[in-house]
Amino acid sequence: MKIGFVLPMPTTKIVGGYKVVYEYANYLAQKGNDVTIFYNSEKGRNSKSLPPFLVYLLRQLISFRGPSWFDLLPDVRKVNLYSLKPKYFKDYDVVVATAAETAIFVNELSVKKKIYLIQDFEKDWQLSEKQLFKTYNYPDMTLVVVSKWLLKKISEHTNKEIHYIPNGTNERVFRDYKQPRKKYSIAMLYHLDQRKGAEVGLNVIFKLKQKYPKLEVNLFGTPKRDASWPSWIKYTRFAKPEQVAQIMNSSSVFLCTSRFEGFGLTGLESLFCGCEFVTTDCGGVREYASEDNSIICEVDDVNGLVQGVSKIFENLEQKNGSTTELAIAFSRASANKKFAQLVES
Repeated sequence: MKIGFVLPMPTTKIVGGYKVVYEYANYLAQKGNDVTIFYNSEKGRNSKSLPPFLVYLLRQLISFRGPSWFDLLPDVRKVNLYSLKPKYFKDYDVVVATAAETAIFVNELSVKKKIYLIQDFEKDWQLSEKQLFKTYNYPDMTLVVVSKWLLKKISEHTNKEIHYIPNGTNERVFRDYKQPRKKYSIAMLYHLDQRKGAEVGLNVIFKLKQKYPKLEVNLFGTPKRDASWPSWIKYTRFAKPEQVAQIMNSSSVFLCTSRFEGFGLTGLESLFCGCEFVTTDCGGVREYASEDNSIICEVDDVNGLVQGVSKIFENLEQKNGSTTELAIAFSRASANKKFAQLVES
């Protein structure tokens, strides 16, 4: 079977939605399917007024070399298109849209099956509300969501059947190593997207450092290290999954300060790695995080987040116990099988 995934432009950033697509692509290729990931280079359009053709060439290079942070199988082909055109997809059996902007294009294709993998509620992103809600109602598009929170949101704007396949975590990589952790240690994903609230997280970390001078801080992400950070902040750029798992296993607490998440995959991975999870109440994390296994604070509540982490450091609260139920509910193998069944049916 010939299967194509259509992603937005290639990027060097660690993006949870891209990671899920790469996982599915690897699994489908291992099953003997002909799998291609298409990136939309948008004719080199960019927000920095750079020459479009040079930007296109840069995206071509990123596509060719990347993703540096994920081991994509050699059997999975990557194609960076100057612009999306139907001629590139005419002999495909299944094409998967991975964002609202790609769903508009995929809807126009004449292929046997069209799937729309919805990993976030993209209101106020690229499209108007009217355009976005229209993508949920294309008659020939099979809808798939990754969280119950998204299932509820999308159901408010369509009467179509929606398939629910929660994101899975590779438990062979993301697991508790049962190794000693420093009591005063914290990890966080550093991201420049305003929705991730990294500036809130850093504010929390600096307040914690004043309170706990022995605090060890482990950040990871794709942006360059901020030159203003003190040397006690450890930062791993372009960390591969195995490195992320090691960082999490070296930290007592994983901090999430997002303002909005469709799912929040790193939070789930941190629970698998045995971290205590302190998070904002940002939507999709409720898929796996509850008051029973996490400390949940209001969005942008710096003091509440500081207090939440402090409770863990001072042994007043320990939330993350057995991950057996999480491992069953959010198995990568289970998600792969469910998605493959939908694709191949």
